[in-house]
Amino acid sequence: MPSGKTTAEFINAIVKELGGDAIEDPRNLANRVAPLDRYVRAEVRREINRLRSPQPVLFDLPTAADVRKAQETLDRLLPPTVVAGLQAIWQEPPERNNELKYRCASGAWYLMESFSRSERTSTQDGPFHVISQLLYIAATGEGDVNIVRVCDWILQKRKEGRTHPF
Repeated sequence: MPSGKTTAEFINAIVKELGGDAIEDPRNLANRVAPLDRYVRAEVRREINRLRSPQPVLFDLPTAADVRKAQETLDRLLPPTVVAGLQAIWQEPPERNNELKYRCASGAWYLMESFSRSERTSTQDGPFHVISQLLYIAATGEGDVNIVRVCDWILQKRKEGRTHPF
């Protein structure tokens, strides 16, 4: 891995950000056969492996230009009240959309939701950003990645109540 860290080192760093020894156990009492530390590490490893595995492309994602063209067509064909309603919920994809960054931030949200007592905040050195960044580096090997906007977007969508932000 080009970043110089092993998967075990990434797992240790993520577990530390989740709270180290103060990790919450989301399992009910009947399902607590494995020690919590082993369970958390297995979940973090599963998340890293999920991010490393290629995702099937079901369809080509439209570019921002394609979406704008479709919106212009709809603006001409639909009544103004329908267009106004659609504009209220309209979300144009970013020009340089990096799906893996969104998947890493979602994975960090899941891990923190499951195991951490820390609040998910938009501070750059907070656990949510750090875990998202560690997941991205573990998946790609690329260091020095800016994942701030993606984390803020995921935070906003989760606070709005959307469980799956895509």
